[in-house]
Amino acid sequence: MELHVNMDLLTEAVNEVVLTPDTAAEAQFLPPPSERAGELLLGDRGYFDKNYLATVHRAGGSFIVRGKANLNPLVRRAFGSDGQEIKSGRGKPLKELAGRIGWHTVVDLDVRFTCDDGTTYACRLVTHRHPREGKPRYLVTNLDRAQFSAEQVADAYRLRWQIELLFKEWKSYANLRAFATGNAAIAEGLIWAALCAATLKRYCAHMTQRITGVAISTRRAAMCIHHVLTDIFQSLLHAPKRLAAMMTRAIDYLSKNARRAHPQRDAQTGRLKLDLRHVGTAP
Repeated sequence: MELHVNMDLLTEAVNEVVLTPDTAAEAQFLPPPSERAGELLLGDRGYFDKNYLATVHRAGGSFIVRGKANLNPLVRRAFGSDGQEIKSGRGKPLKELAGRIGWHTVVDLDVRFTCDDGTTYACRLVTHRHPREGKPRYLVTNLDRAQFSAEQVADAYRLRWQIELLFKEWKSYANLRAFATGNAAIAEGLIWAALCAATLKRYCAHMTQRITGVAISTRRAAMCIHHVLTDIFQSLLHAPKRLAAMMTRAIDYLSKNARRAHPQRDAQTGRLKLDLRHVGTAP
C-alpha cells in the first residue's frame, strides 16, 4: 500500500492523504490545477507531468518540480553559473547540450515542451549538480528569473524534503509500519489510527509553538509527548476539571524539551533560508 500526501509547507499541516495499492502512479493524485492559483507547488520527479504543469501555469499557479532524467525539451536560451549566456545552446534539444553545460555548477535554461495535445509550453529548467549522485538534477519551474535566481529555485525545492521527514516521523513515532495481519480492513484501520496519532502529536507541537513563541521541532515533540499525553487522556475520561492544568503542563513540557536545536542555522542554511520563519514565533 502507498500513501499519497498533499502537505502545506508553510503550516506543516497535511491537507490530504490518499491510501492506494502500491501499483498506483503518483501523478494521478496531484491536486486540481484550479486550486493552485497563487500557490507554489513542489513535487518530486514521480509527479512530473508537462501537461499538468502547463495547466497549473494557466490557472495562475507556480511550481518547482523535479524532472526525469530522460527530459529532452527544446532549449531556447541557456545561462551558465557565471550568468553569461551559453549561445551554443540556442535551439537545440537538451540532451545535445549535456556535455557542454556539465562543467557549470548551475545552468538556467529557457525551454519549450511539446504537450500531448500538440501545443507547446515554455518555462524554465534549472540544472544543478546533485550533491550525492554527482550528476545534473533537473528542476522545472515557471518562477520569473527576474525575481527568483537559479540558486533560490534550488533552495526552494529543498523545502520538499519536509514531506520526507514527515513520512519518517510517521514511521518512527506513530507506529506506521508493516502490520502482522492479512485482513485488509484491519490493516487499513491500523494505518488510519497511526495517522490520527501522528496528527494529534503534530497539532500539540504547533499549539505549543503558537502559544509560547518558541520554535518547536515536530520530530522531538513526537518523540517525547507520550510523557504528558497519557495524563491528558486520563483527564478527558475521568477528570475533565483537570484538563486545563494538564494542557498547561503539556505545553510547558514541550516548550522545554521539544525546542528546535539550531534555529539560527535553519535561517542560514536550512529551511528558513528564503526569509521564512516558524509560524507563531518572533521575526
